[in-house]
Amino acid sequence: MASVTSGPGPQKGQTWRSSDDFGTTAAPSNTQSLRWEIDPTSNPNYDNIQFDVAEDISGSDKTVITGVMSGNRTAFVRYDKLYIGDVRGAGGKNFLVLVKTVTPD
Repeated sequence: MASVTSGPGPQKGQTWRSSDDFGTTAAPSNTQSLRWEIDPTSNPNYDNIQFDVAEDISGSDKTVITGVMSGNRTAFVRYDKLYIGDVRGAGGKNFLVLVKTVTPD
């Protein structure tokens, strides 16, 4: 459904944000949850990386998901502008995050 590359730390001029915006508004209406996967070819530390997800809004942004690791499922959030921040464990390298929808069988 979405993919985004994140840096191992904040982008230049930022204190928290490490990726560009991505959205979940194109998810099917019957989406139950989101599955987060880090492409293992993008970073050798993929199974140790942890990050949070925030909504990009005017003023102070709101953290909507915390402690995401590759393989995690989280509650479905439908937002137009989300981004990754507060990255831990990336070993100084960028990584690719794949956001997938989970729907009923």
